[in-house]
Amino acid sequence: MRKFGHSLNLKLTNQLSKAMKIIHFLSILALASPLWGKVEVFEISKDNVNLLPGGKEADGIIGDFVIRNKAIECVIGGSAANRKANMGAFWGADGVTPGCLYDLCLRGTKNDQLTIFSPSRQQGRVSYVRPSPEGNGVEVVVSSALSGSLFKRHIYHANENEAGIIIDTFLRNVGSTPVSGPISDRWTRFNSSGRFEAIEWADSVDPSHKAGYAYAWLPGENGKVPPRNSSLKPGDEIKIRRFVAVGKSPAHALGVVAAKLGKTGRLKLSISGTDKKPVTTASVDFRLKDSTVRGYPDEAGNLELQLPVGSWKVSVTDIGREGKELSLEIKDGQSVEKSISMDGQSGIRFSVKKEDGSTTPCKVQFIGLEGTPNPNLGPGDRAHGCKDQYHSEKGDFSVALNPGKYKLIVTRGIEHDHIEKTMVLPKGEYVDFEAT
Repeated sequence: MRKFGHSLNLKLTNQLSKAMKIIHFLSILALASPLWGKVEVFEISKDNVNLLPGGKEADGIIGDFVIRNKAIECVIGGSAANRKANMGAFWGADGVTPGCLYDLCLRGTKNDQLTIFSPSRQQGRVSYVRPSPEGNGVEVVVSSALSGSLFKRHIYHANENEAGIIIDTFLRNVGSTPVSGPISDRWTRFNSSGRFEAIEWADSVDPSHKAGYAYAWLPGENGKVPPRNSSLKPGDEIKIRRFVAVGKSPAHALGVVAAKLGKTGRLKLSISGTDKKPVTTASVDFRLKDSTVRGYPDEAGNLELQLPVGSWKVSVTDIGREGKELSLEIKDGQSVEKSISMDGQSGIRFSVKKEDGSTTPCKVQFIGLEGTPNPNLGPGDRAHGCKDQYHSEKGDFSVALNPGKYKLIVTRGIEHDHIEKTMVLPKGEYVDFEAT
């Protein structure tokens, strides 16, 4: 009996040991795996700066806070002295902006295009910035002693799978005199922005980066949103909830916000050329009544997004191609698939070389002649297509242009003579330009 008991204890000990090893292995695996399935909130230190979102406008530093879920990642500015998003934000005595939303992008894309989103014009020093008591967000508080009369509290938090962040603002006048003024939000900086009913949207400074933003104030318990300008008597308080979304274009982000506000349907639009290859450089304008918002195809030539219900007009343009239009009806909860085939593209292939045959950096200006308008190749602060110019770091490159007659001026620095040439560009073809 004693021998049997000893054998049983030995077996139980071995099984327990195996179980503990399995548990230990699973715990290591869980820690090593990225937590993509839930909302994470953490402060940035010198040991985890690699977890900051990236992108053209990324502004996160040590002391800031990151919120991320399966879809997005964002940065809330910490309470460091004189904290600002960057030198292009706000100026003056209260130009510091701790506690504001500095970065927001789709998770893992390293494509932040936002400089700052300031809820209810939040500026100036804050009492503190810390993880919210609920554990799924960040809390920002400005005491009335610090602000002068208003107690301010902003809570940034995210839901598990949404491509956006909710910002709740609570304002209370604890002073002895009324406080009046705007409580609207501010964001910067964008070359292209607009409004679609209750939704504000904005495009990247460089549209080729294919990112967009949209936000709206969400109705309260009474089904209404507060006025953008408010007068708070002593003891009065106001609550604001808004949802800020990020997407692959303004239209994509707008659809995410629209789904929070009302009825939407889904659209998949595929764009290809006559060669059946995807058209990735097109711009797609979605128009409903008097409102228009822009979308961009992905590397497969597809756009997949939500749109508010209604009868839409869709215009597709791409430099060097004839535009296309279509109409579509978006119904609540339903999906629509459409495809567009665009004509061949026209443009110029450049080969600009030194006397030794090697390529050389250069700038080309395009001037339309005999009724051909000057091209608009893109925003004025980028190299590869800025207004009527194209800057190349090498001499071999191509530029799409609409058919017509152009004067080309090629410059390579003050030590070289410029080159001028007149060219006629036929529809749907690329022509060659060579110079030494």
